[in-house]
Amino acid sequence: MRLKKIIQPGLSIHTYLLIDETTHLAVVVDPTRVITPVVEALQLENAKLIYILETHVHADFVSGAKELKHYFNEAPQILCSAEGGKEWVPSYADVLVHDQELIEIGKLKLQAWHVPGHTPEHLMWVAFDTAQAATHPVLAFTGDFLLAGSLGRPDLLGDAQTRGLAEKLYHSVFQTLHQFPDNLQILPAHGAGSFCGKGISGKNESTLGEEKQSNPCLRKLDKAMWIEQLLFEMPTAPSYFKRLKQLNVKGAPLKHAVPLVEAKEVQAELLIDIRNPEEFAKSHLQGSLNIAYGPLFAKWAGELLPDKQSILLIGTTLDSIQQAAADLHLLGLDELKGYVFWDKLPKEKLTSFELAAPQAVDRDKPLVIDVRTHEEWDEGHISGAIHIPLPILSQELVKIPKDQKIVATCGSGYRSSIAASLLEKNGFPHVASLKGGMQAWRNAQLNVELGFWTKVKFF
Repeated sequence: MRLKKIIQPGLSIHTYLLIDETTHLAVVVDPTRVITPVVEALQLENAKLIYILETHVHADFVSGAKELKHYFNEAPQILCSAEGGKEWVPSYADVLVHDQELIEIGKLKLQAWHVPGHTPEHLMWVAFDTAQAATHPVLAFTGDFLLAGSLGRPDLLGDAQTRGLAEKLYHSVFQTLHQFPDNLQILPAHGAGSFCGKGISGKNESTLGEEKQSNPCLRKLDKAMWIEQLLFEMPTAPSYFKRLKQLNVKGAPLKHAVPLVEAKEVQAELLIDIRNPEEFAKSHLQGSLNIAYGPLFAKWAGELLPDKQSILLIGTTLDSIQQAAADLHLLGLDELKGYVFWDKLPKEKLTSFELAAPQAVDRDKPLVIDVRTHEEWDEGHISGAIHIPLPILSQELVKIPKDQKIVATCGSGYRSSIAASLLEKNGFPHVASLKGGMQAWRNAQLNVELGFWTKVKFF
């Protein structure tokens, strides 16, 4: 058999292509809407796609199962879990698979194992290569169930279901998973940077034996204590997860064929400038929002942008614009009108704001708004600052005075640039972003104040 891995770096998504060498038939596991890499890999291998397998209903990206099936003239079959109840069956599923059900592709066998916990319906697809050993599993596509160094979080369906899902996850780990050999290759749907679990390691793949040695979630404890440790300091889930869960059950519309075009007019409900914070502060279009393209773009675009509003991208290179558009596509933000290059913007509509030096902020005492997480705030913040985490900033604007100079701050300056542009867009006339964020503040050896919980832990 031949295995191909396709990574979408922005959301750290891993899609897999498994090909039987005797028949050149293939299956794809957990595809995204960015189907071109899958199509090109199939063409390179001269392989025919017959099955599209999903491990579960995803929350962090839009499934590409419909896109792939449509591209290949509706020929491949989409296989989804039958184990979580009707509310977790995607509308586009062709075949519903039950626990331990087998499918065969030439010399390959894949068996679906129900491993609930991250979600009620979650499957782990275990592969056997009968050309080597008919009864010995070779690898497992673990989806968001088992991640390198972690497990898929059980808290995405709300507080009422978290405890029950955590108990099911405990059973999946210590009853189901432990039936498999230590040399089983583990192929998760995500790597480090994903919000589908906490503490995901930088390894893109592992073995079950390695995970037993290094993954703290695989160390058996009393169930109640294990659940407590699993949920301890679990980061807040992005707000768009709920929307994408619902969209993936419903089935997103086909959007793959929509071209990305250069806009003739700079008009859209959302003007998203993807240049870096320094370039944006120096000069930008009035009313634009700065979400710089890079590893954090997808997270903050998904968190902050409404899904029903038209979007125009502003950038300097076609490559970065195309990458940003692909990330929006993954997030189901489909109302993309096009893009405009920065140097073609109307000069009379440009504005700027200050990147405030830490020493100047310390001296002048403006109103500082810290948009970091609660944990970051507790570890040290500027005395007198107001704490409003970035995801809820737009909801708190009415509480912020417009007659004062406001300096937004975060860890490094990325989120504070988003915040400053959001404030400016909403009519705040005197905004700035702390240059270099709290990292620069500390490097300047300026005073920080600890939050309550950090004081408790420290003393």
